[in-house]
Amino acid sequence: MNRPNIAEERAKLRSKCVYMADDDFLQLVQWYKLQDFDRVVTVREAERFEGQQAAAAFLDPLEEPEVLPPRPAVLAAIVRFRSHDGFYLSACGGWTPASPFRGGPKSFAQCRPSAIAEDPRNIPDIEGDFETGMRQMVELCNEQSPGPQAVGLIDWSNMYLHRGFKVGHRIFEKKSAGCQLAVDEEEEEEEEEDDPEFRIDGWPVQNNAAAQAELNRLRDTHITRPIPAYDIAGNRIRPSRYAAELRGAVVRLEFYLIHRVIDERHVFSADVKRIRVLVPPPPFDTPTPKRKRVAKYDDFDDDSEEAYPPTPTKSRRLR
Repeated sequence: MNRPNIAEERAKLRSKCVYMADDDFLQLVQWYKLQDFDRVVTVREAERFEGQQAAAAFLDPLEEPEVLPPRPAVLAAIVRFRSHDGFYLSACGGWTPASPFRGGPKSFAQCRPSAIAEDPRNIPDIEGDFETGMRQMVELCNEQSPGPQAVGLIDWSNMYLHRGFKVGHRIFEKKSAGCQLAVDEEEEEEEEEDDPEFRIDGWPVQNNAAAQAELNRLRDTHITRPIPAYDIAGNRIRPSRYAAELRGAVVRLEFYLIHRVIDERHVFSADVKRIRVLVPPPPFDTPTPKRKRVAKYDDFDDDSEEAYPPTPTKSRRLR
């Protein structure tokens, strides 16, 4: 299978989203205050909303059309998901009953699988893009709260701006009478879903007994919101395969950025809109090759491929 052309993928992002590394990134977006939080929107979208709102003020209240709030800007980057600490982009997000004591969600219903997006490195077509994008993201967030006081988004674990940022996706959504129509539509979609893994009844929790017990309690009250993640061929990744196919992968990432003040702390979150694998993760292996048994004799002189796989110097030449 041919891998996607990284330069072409970046061009697609620039045409459909706001690419973080572009020189005019900070001129294209702004924070917009809503009732309970702030979200990043495009300047054009904010102007659209304010113009419609001003025009509606001159209309008869009975004829006043509904003016929808500014839609969130779709931010984009090409990143590599960190393969070690900070990767929890699995079906259960690494949740355990001890999660609250580690700063995680109190209940499984609040589970938000996440991963650290970092510089993909060694891809000439986008060399420097991640560092530029990170610098501009930090500047954007500093408009709400400067530096390491803010939590939830920037990985402040070392001094370099290219260290990474956290993205996540809330898996479960509670059914509510206030949005019954939306819930009915979601339930209809779940009924039409062929693969049970994507429905709450079959949601995989990777042999996590505590998570399974919590999941059983959610079946009548919640619906699932699977991570919108796609493999290199564009096929939807099954929940049981999230970690295997995303850990360490280079991906095309689209996300929304919001800001809240919770308990006097500035909290930022990047919510996944779409993930597309561009370069699959490196293969997994152990540092020391496994042997089925210890040889009863020194097999150094054994020329079998099992003992010594072919090397360039040992490869048989064609005559």
